[in-house]
Amino acid sequence: MRRDRILDAAASVFRAKGYDGARLEDIADVLGVTKASVYYYFSKKSDLLTEICEQAVKDSLARQDRILQTDRPADERLREAMSDHIRGMAANFAVWSIFFREFGPEQTHGSRGSEIQAGLREFGNHFEGLLSEGIKSGVFRPVDVRVVSNAILGMLNWSNRWIHNEDPEKVVDEIVNLIEGGLLKR
Repeated sequence: MRRDRILDAAASVFRAKGYDGARLEDIADVLGVTKASVYYYFSKKSDLLTEICEQAVKDSLARQDRILQTDRPADERLREAMSDHIRGMAANFAVWSIFFREFGPEQTHGSRGSEIQAGLREFGNHFEGLLSEGIKSGVFRPVDVRVVSNAILGMLNWSNRWIHNEDPEKVVDEIVNLIEGGLLKR
């Protein structure tokens, strides 16, 4: 049995039952294996949650890094970073639902929780950097980059609550156009 299969099953069970309502037995049942098979890879339910959340952040950062490493103007990279974040959440709806609903202060303790928090800060810092770069180059109007970055991320992240009922590309277009309308110099 592969860890990825267990993580996918855990994400499905956590989404359906909530983290607190889920048991390792439920995950084993979805996989058609014994609880001992799940324990072989993950000794605690909290390890499953942490790994699901950790992988979501790592995957998002990897995609964001590829976008940031291009030499395109800041507005184009910001547009692509926002679009990618929405598409990534739509493609992994269960994982991101769990992340936003279940990942809390109790998971932030320890090295893995600290790594997830550091990844989230890095993700936000990248948006701040793009905003600063765009202001400096004259593409964006002057704004408080921390406040605007948090507002953008809040809007993008909250879309996870309702995007499953929408066409992700429509959501990308509407949100990106709204944000750009407030940032771009006219």
